[in-house]
Amino acid sequence: MKTSAAYLDAIRDKYALKSDSQAAALLGVTRASASRFRNGDDSFSDTNAAKIAELLECDPLEVLISAHLQRAKDERTRALWESLARRVGIM
Repeated sequence: MKTSAAYLDAIRDKYALKSDSQAAALLGVTRASASRFRNGDDSFSDTNAAKIAELLECDPLEVLISAHLQRAKDERTRALWESLARRVGIM
């Protein structure tokens, strides 16, 4: 599964953006939020994940599940999201 940083990179590549600040503006989040996404200190909200899927023209489930996996705090929750990813064929 992709990390939030990988999705930021994909947005920057697709839209030829020079910085995470520009990606943040496109997503409608603050520069600080983009920095937290880049560093793995935070993951996308479901709303952000839907926007990212729209911008990248990809399956929203992939982005949603990736975000939930990234923020899973324990193995049981992580296993649940991994199981769902396998079930829908994105892992």
